[in-house]
Amino acid sequence: MKILFTMEIWKSGRKLRRTVILYSWSIKFCHFCQKKSIFIIDATFFSSSSEFQQTLVIMCIVPNLNGGDDVQVPLLTAFMKNKKAETYMGIYTFLLNKIKEVTEMKLEHILVVTDDELSLHREFSDLFSSEFNVIVRLCQFHFSKTVRSWITKNGFEALINYTNKNNEKFNHDFFIQFRMVQNLSLLPVSMIVPFLEYLKNDKITKDLKIEEFYNYLIKKCSNVLFLNRLSWYEHLRENGCTYYDLTRPRIKNTKNTYSTHSQTVTKNVKKA
Repeated sequence: MKILFTMEIWKSGRKLRRTVILYSWSIKFCHFCQKKSIFIIDATFFSSSSEFQQTLVIMCIVPNLNGGDDVQVPLLTAFMKNKKAETYMGIYTFLLNKIKEVTEMKLEHILVVTDDELSLHREFSDLFSSEFNVIVRLCQFHFSKTVRSWITKNGFEALINYTNKNNEKFNHDFFIQFRMVQNLSLLPVSMIVPFLEYLKNDKITKDLKIEEFYNYLIKKCSNVLFLNRLSWYEHLRENGCTYYDLTRPRIKNTKNTYSTHSQTVTKNVKKA
């Protein structure tokens, strides 16, 4: 394994520990990079060695030279001893310097997709904004996972567990609501909180006594910065997505009508 970059902590002339080892770097993507590019940053402890706290992977979405859908190119991989802001900054600085070495680079705008770890996306945005126009968006998978974790930790998992045929507590109506919440990123920023308030006051919510779920989400979305990261609406609209269905985890590039339930809810929100 070739080590390309290390960050070390020193005190009184003595090295205390290595905080990060960067062991993979690819410059190939730069030759295909578009004026507007998408970076995906993901950190996980599952694939990290016991010596390190997590593995950080940065990928870039580039055009498929063989046609078809765009592809994700692994750009940078690093082992990290900690999740401190200065550790992220060191890795991002290395990445930025390498990108700037590519003179034919056309990159001007970066849409970076991350989870909601503050240092992970804040340090990237602060550094790369000095060179490019940077927009940060929340990964829908991670948001959906967070929402489901709240449901599980607070004892409501049976309401959405449709795979267990013996589960008498499964509630189809709430399950539809839950799928809508998982896909809040498809809504405009201005509609997200009103949409949550509408669901909170719905008869299903009151019958199940699960208002606290929506109180949690409304409080979370009261943070304007989080709300702006959550919504993908403008990006999807700019890229030709004309139809979305909040009850399903996918987007369709078509002008078909919304599903009946989703259409009713969104119409009511707009009237409010």
